[in-house]
Amino acid sequence: MMPTMEQIPERQRTLESWYHDHFVELARLGALACGDRSVAEDAVQDVFAGMYRKPPVLRDPGNPLPYLRTAVLNRCRSTMRRRGTGERATLRVVADTDTTTEHVERDAVSTSTRAEVLTAIRALPYRQRDVILLRHWLGLSESEIADTLGISPGTVKSAASRARTTLATVLEPLR
Repeated sequence: MMPTMEQIPERQRTLESWYHDHFVELARLGALACGDRSVAEDAVQDVFAGMYRKPPVLRDPGNPLPYLRTAVLNRCRSTMRRRGTGERATLRVVADTDTTTEHVERDAVSTSTRAEVLTAIRALPYRQRDVILLRHWLGLSESEIADTLGISPGTVKSAASRARTTLATVLEPLR
């Protein structure tokens, strides 16, 4: 017998709503960060399960996204580190990405070039990689990135600048 809406605690309804609203975005972020869609999906589920067991203290209780994004990135990073495959992450995410989502990068560059770009991004130090992914794949502003990662907007700017410099050097042969 299914419980009625009145019987489901408010916290559970809220978590279910957040899960439904943000799963795809969070899984995509995790997949871009670690290169493995299944690891990313597991990370998102683990983060929500952890929130259910022990609710986090959110800076803005009405906006869980900064916490969720950070938690997913950290969970993906931990999983890949434990597996020892951070550098050997595959590019399956490109082929497995949800086909209902438009991907500007798919139209802009060839598959092999996209693979090289993603490999170069994944080789960046984690803060630089996170800033680039949040800025260019999720389209977040500097202040949203700062809030998500718990760093200052100036740190976001410097990490982005260093990442772009590194990527320009590494990807120079593609020009």
